[in-house]
Amino acid sequence: MPEDLTGISTVIRMLSDIDRKINAPMDEVRVMVGQLRALEEQVAQLTERIDNHVEYSEKAVGQALDTAGKADIALEHKLDSMNKFRETLIDQAKTFMTIEVYNSNHRLLEVKVESLQKFMYLITGALLVIQVLIGFIEQVMP
Repeated sequence: MPEDLTGISTVIRMLSDIDRKINAPMDEVRVMVGQLRALEEQVAQLTERIDNHVEYSEKAVGQALDTAGKADIALEHKLDSMNKFRETLIDQAKTFMTIEVYNSNHRLLEVKVESLQKFMYLITGALLVIQVLIGFIEQVMP
């Protein structure tokens, strides 16, 4: 009977080895399924993060476009104001005297001032002569 037990234990060991060999791939499959589920969870987290990032980026782009649109409107208004000011300056410049007209009128005024100065000197000299004559006449005629 001990030989039967040895044979049975050998058979049990063999069956155990066969069971282990059959179940080993299943264990590997279970490990792989666990790893696959972990990867799926990571993919889901990454997808959520990417979706959040895309949403944030779309909002940021929308705000940037709104800001750019407002800046364009402000720039357009500023350029219109500058163009109106430029037109005002051009209209005003049309009323200004040219340098040639100024120089000719200035030369005429200089000539008139010189003439008036000569006339003033003549009058002053004539009055001086008259005063000297009056003083001389007063001394000669007592």
